[in-house]
Amino acid sequence: MKIKRFFAPDMRTALRKVRETLGSDAVILSNKRVDGGVELVAAMDYDEAAFTPEPEPEPPAMA
Repeated sequence: MKIKRFFAPDMRTALRKVRETLGSDAVILSNKRVDGGVELVAAMDYDEAAFTPEPEPEPPAMA
């Protein structure tokens, strides 16, 4: 699982940063107001199978 903290002046900007960095499947773990804006902690489940290419099947043997 990849977890990252985001800071932005407003929630809309913070959510845009999350989507751009982690993708639309990211999950918001926490959010809070801080001086100057908001802080979001978001995560993305790292699925190793999604990033590992499957081997190509071997062509059938000619007889």
